[in-house]
Amino acid sequence: MNTNRWVFLTMGLLVAVLLGFIVYVQRSIPKIGYVKTGVLVEKYKGMADASKELEKKMEKWQANVDTLQMNYQKSVDGYNSKYSRLSTKERTELKSMLDRQERAISEYVQNIEKQASEENVKLTKGVLAQLNTYIKKYAEQQKFDMIYGLTTEGNILYGKEALDITERILTGANNEYTGK
Repeated sequence: MNTNRWVFLTMGLLVAVLLGFIVYVQRSIPKIGYVKTGVLVEKYKGMADASKELEKKMEKWQANVDTLQMNYQKSVDGYNSKYSRLSTKERTELKSMLDRQERAISEYVQNIEKQASEENVKLTKGVLAQLNTYIKKYAEQQKFDMIYGLTTEGNILYGKEALDITERILTGANNEYTGK
């Protein structure tokens, strides 16, 4: 009987040690995933909204440019129709005015292009900040040790599909964005 007891104690101790080792190994293996960042940004509803916002601003800016160019063309047409009746001094003055008007339009277009670029960067940074905040929250909730970003530049050259959490991140981020 004493021998049976010793066997059971030994077996129990071995099972406890084995379970402890399994728990240790499980905890020491990092939980890793990756996200296809291009897909995530492209399909994120916040990015779609930011793009629409930028598009509206660009349409407004383009309407202003169209108006300026139309006014300039009217001035050119007026100059051309009056040309033969104008004195040399009037021709020079009107031509100078047209040149200033043309330069002003060109400067305005350059400023708008710069502003559009800056606005695009600003909106993109905002979207990326939203996504990064969500990814951090998701990683903490799901106990991920690391989430990599898969890009076309090759940060990750290969990853098993089982490690791809793009759709889970995208679904959660979109739901959080839309308030679902």
